[in-house]
Amino acid sequence: MSSDALGPSPPPPRRETKANGSGDASTKATPHPPWQGGRSWAKVTGGHEIPSITIPGPLLEKIKASVTDTISLDPEALSRAHEAMRGTLFGKVLGRAPNLEVAREILSKLWGSYGDFSIADMPNGFFVIRCSSESMAEDLLVDGPWSINGSIFHLLRWKEHFEPMYEKLSTATVWVQLNNMPVEYWETEHLEALVNYFGRLIKVDPTRYEMGRAKFVRVCIEIDLQKPLKKGVWVSTPKSKSFVSILYERLPVFCYRCGIVGHGVDACQ
Repeated sequence: MSSDALGPSPPPPRRETKANGSGDASTKATPHPPWQGGRSWAKVTGGHEIPSITIPGPLLEKIKASVTDTISLDPEALSRAHEAMRGTLFGKVLGRAPNLEVAREILSKLWGSYGDFSIADMPNGFFVIRCSSESMAEDLLVDGPWSINGSIFHLLRWKEHFEPMYEKLSTATVWVQLNNMPVEYWETEHLEALVNYFGRLIKVDPTRYEMGRAKFVRVCIEIDLQKPLKKGVWVSTPKSKSFVSILYERLPVFCYRCGIVGHGVDACQ
C-alpha cells in the first residue's frame, strides 16, 4: 500500500534549540498538541464522560425564587417538537439504577427483534428511549414488564413537560402469582374482578391453561406505589370460601410490615 493511500503524514515534531551551560546548543523534540497531526478535538475528547452536576434542592429553590425572567416558546415550534416525540418512552428501574452502558447492552438483547432504538440516561435514575416507530413503542409497553439485572424496568409513555428531577413514579407494572385460586375461576372475567381489589389487570400469562403450570395463576398488573400492597384476599361463593395469597415477582424494596414500596422492614416507621 502506498503512503498516499494512508493519507498525509503528520508533520515532524518541532525541535527547540536551547543553549546549555557550556555554550553548546542542545535540541529536544517537542510533541505536537493532541489536536494536530490529523487528530481533531472531538477525537481527543471523545469517549470521556462529562460529569453531571446536580444543584441541591434548597439551593435550586432559592435560584428559582430569585429569577423572574420568562420566555414563551413558539406554538408552532412546540407542536413540531411534540410531534417528534412520538415513539418516545421514559423508563426507570425499580431499584438501583444501572449505568447507561449496562442498560443499553441488556435492552439491545431484549428488544433486538422489535426494531432500532436509542437510549440516554437522565437525572433521578430515569432513561429516555427513542424508538424507531410508534408501533415499536406500543409493543414494548404491551409486552412488558421488562427487567434489568433482575429488577423491573418500568416504561412510561412520553408526556409533555416531563421533569425527571421532580418526577416520582406513582404506579408500577409487575407480575404476580395468585396461589390457591380455584381452577374454575381462572377465566379472565373472574380474574379481572379479583385483581381489581389490589391493582389493574394488564394481561394474563397464557400458560395458565397448561396443566404443567396449574400451581398458580400468573397475571400482569399495574399497582399504585402510594398504597400498601395486598398480601392476599378471601374469595367467597355461596358454597365455599378460599384464601388466595398474592406473591409479587421481582418487586423493588418492599416493607412486609406496612406494605409500602420504597423501604424495608428495618426502616419502617
